[in-house]
Amino acid sequence: MLAILGALGNEDASDLEVHQVVAIFNRYDTLRRTLDKAQDHASAAIAALAALPDSEMKTILAEVVDHSVGRAS
Repeated sequence: MLAILGALGNEDASDLEVHQVVAIFNRYDTLRRTLDKAQDHASAAIAALAALPDSEMKTILAEVVDHSVGRAS
């Protein structure tokens, strides 16, 4: 945990510190789990929009959600 705290957001982090963080993230399958959670939130957002009347803004919001999650995967 200290390796993560010491490296994230630290532009002076060494290559070793960065590699340690990447190894921790890989060990715990962090990227896949994060993307799964993002998709869950995106699905909930789209479902919440369903209650609204059709409009240009509703379409834009749905597209923003789709773009945000699609971009990350």
